[in-house]
Amino acid sequence: MHLLLGSTGDMKNLLQIKEIASIVGDIKQIIDARLRSVYSAINTSMIATYWNIGGRIVVKEQSGKARVEHGTKLLVMLAEDLTKEYSKGFGKHSLHHYQ
Repeated sequence: MHLLLGSTGDMKNLLQIKEIASIVGDIKQIIDARLRSVYSAINTSMIATYWNIGGRIVVKEQSGKARVEHGTKLLVMLAEDLTKEYSKGFGKHSLHHYQ
């Protein structure tokens, strides 16, 4: 009967492997939860950033108008400068929509 079940050492190894797998799974859940939290915080921060950028453009350019025209000098200059500095996300089209 002992031969059919394997040695005690084999059973201990199997239990250790299962325990390690469980710990690995737990740790992955912890990491995944933190990553979701970080992504959410980043998204919230970026929305606030875009809203503040849009507000600054409105104050400077709109002067009471409903919307700044797409090709104004400020939008063109901002798009060029911010794209050089920060890469994607600050083109004329994006800046126009931040308002």
